[in-house]
Amino acid sequence: MTAHYFGMKSRALRLLGALCLAATGLTIATTTPSSASGINLLTNGGFESGSFTPGWTTNDGGSGGWVVSSTGHSTWGTTNAPDEGNYTALYDQAHPTSGVLTSDPFTVPTSGTLSLDFAYVNAFGQWDQAANAFDLSSSNQWLRVDVIKASAAYDSLAPSDILLTLFNSQSGTPAYTQSWTTLSASLASLAGQSVEIRVAAVDDDYFMPVWVDGVVVNGAQPAVTNLGVTPAAGSLTAMWSPSGGASGYTCTLMYGYNNATSFSMQTTSPSCTFSGLAPGTTWGIQVVATSNGLTSLPAVAFGTIPVPVPAKPKPVMHRIICRQNQTKKLRSFSGVNPHCPSGFHLVAG
Repeated sequence: MTAHYFGMKSRALRLLGALCLAATGLTIATTTPSSASGINLLTNGGFESGSFTPGWTTNDGGSGGWVVSSTGHSTWGTTNAPDEGNYTALYDQAHPTSGVLTSDPFTVPTSGTLSLDFAYVNAFGQWDQAANAFDLSSSNQWLRVDVIKASAAYDSLAPSDILLTLFNSQSGTPAYTQSWTTLSASLASLAGQSVEIRVAAVDDDYFMPVWVDGVVVNGAQPAVTNLGVTPAAGSLTAMWSPSGGASGYTCTLMYGYNNATSFSMQTTSPSCTFSGLAPGTTWGIQVVATSNGLTSLPAVAFGTIPVPVPAKPKPVMHRIICRQNQTKKLRSFSGVNPHCPSGFHLVAG
């Protein structure tokens, strides 16, 4: 019922706009710009579904692994309540354990950024990584947060597969205990690439709970602004201002297309033209921008193709010669239907 109601309302609005504009051929356009703060590309970035689906995959080994927790209480006894919302991802173990948490693949937007809330306790008090980093019978006690290629294996540590590292226990001298902190990085250098976020941990030596929450990949949503449409004899040209790093557009002739040569077109320039429209045709145009997997809200415009007004023929002018009755002087008179005035009589014309 709701969808039917809004469908009828939308059609009524379009018809009202068409009737108001039919006599003039003018256009009306509405544009919905994107939020200046951008949008999160990740699904379930805060694990608020209460599970890892949708949006995440886990690969665990040993006697523990990744869980979604409302309390953040670990087997070791340490608790980190969710940093945001009602749930947190928790790497927990009875020992020994390996666990890899990866996001669904996504395309990095222009000027994208990554941030996540992160905490851990390395109860062993030492970082170790054996030649076989995921072997649960070797001395392994390590943790890392990476951005990896979407095509890489979840457990790959090959440098060619790791595009960005936010935390690596084997780099420098990281603390053995870290309360909630925010890791963040620019993804601008990876724009257009298909990637995954990965949090990997192995603990053979002793307990090492890890908490992750509030994962956000922020990108500027593309937008179509200042949409304007110029109707001409049998055609429409739409022009707009791009924003949000838009890389392509889809123009759609929503109605008024009985005689149009095309109904939808893709373009990389901020304009499109539809031709073959009959005079008096009521039309609607929609323009949507895209950028690295992001889609803008639609910008729309409505109007009517103008009907040419036939030119009125110029009146035919005639000239006559009149003679004054008293003086016999001659005078000429011009007009559409000229007549000799009183006191004159027609001589020629």
